[in-house]
Amino acid sequence: SIYTTFVHSKKFLKMEKFQVPGIFKHHICYARSLERNKYEIFMDTDLVGIIDKEGSGWFLDQYKNEILSSENIQLIGQFINKRLL
Repeated sequence: SIYTTFVHSKKFLKMEKFQVPGIFKHHICYARSLERNKYEIFMDTDLVGIIDKEGSGWFLDQYKNEILSSENIQLIGQFINKRLL
């Protein structure tokens, strides 16, 4: 079924978390790819949101915590862009 294929693809594409430096003052920021151009963002071990890339910009898809500012989202996105080069 389409659902099974999507779930299988999502698991297949899920990557390990990687650190994104300089985002939170006293906490560590991590990102993990969910699928192409979609990343979960963590503060330490807590999921704080999901960001998406659309065109050349990044935006907040879902948030679990209001800690992610628009500036943080763009900085995280820039780091991901550089990492993918």
